[in-house]
Amino acid sequence: MAFVALVGVMLWYRAIPGWEIIFLPFLILLAIATSLGVGLWLSALTAIYRDFRFIVPFIVQVDCSSAR
Repeated sequence: MAFVALVGVMLWYRAIPGWEIIFLPFLILLAIATSLGVGLWLSALTAIYRDFRFIVPFIVQVDCSSAR
């Protein structure tokens, strides 16, 4: 639904995406592979070390905005 709305707005404002849009599927695949890798790594650590399940929520909540 959001994609249809985006296309409608782009047509309304006559906005044409640049050639960089070609790399969007690769970026999405890279994001999926990265999240899958981290998820599998964390699940393996949780299976091996039972106390690790208490640490995972703190890792997920790490705020990277202070890193400059």
